[in-house]
Amino acid sequence: MVTNSIYVRPARLEDLKHTDQVVKVVNAAYNSGDGWTTTKHIVEGARTSPKDIESLVRQNMLLYAFDGDTVIGTIKAAPVVNEESEISILSVLPEYQSKGVGRRLMYAVFDHMRSMGATKATLTSFDNRPEIVGWYSKLGFVQVGDKIPFTYPGVELKISSVCLVVMKKAL
Repeated sequence: MVTNSIYVRPARLEDLKHTDQVVKVVNAAYNSGDGWTTTKHIVEGARTSPKDIESLVRQNMLLYAFDGDTVIGTIKAAPVVNEESEISILSVLPEYQSKGVGRRLMYAVFDHMRSMGATKATLTSFDNRPEIVGWYSKLGFVQVGDKIPFTYPGVELKISSVCLVVMKKAL
């Protein structure tokens, strides 16, 4: 489980000093090949950049998990539209995975979304990752609608048949 030195809070402007570490966290979680959440076998390319992270911090869209003063995880809550907010960029350093950090980030983002006026959370996950879809299901998400194509600037699919499933949860 998570130690007492780990905490989650919204990223603040003074956290811009952590931008390089945050980029490392996100790209390691998605692309390192380590950890159970890697997408290295599915996509090619960096998941984020310093410019992207700085923009998200300035828009108050990121929450960070810290171990002491080191960023070890991230999650993004998009602005509320029709009482719904989208979750993305859930990232935990591989050495902190399976220790409750991701769950802690999810519960923190649920509270954050409620404070923004959201009544529903939505997210997407690769359809060929049943273990990830199952993890989200344990948090109360259900699959809705059709699968959608994966598109992300600068990132290319290695498996052309992969799509995203849309999942939603009442807050």
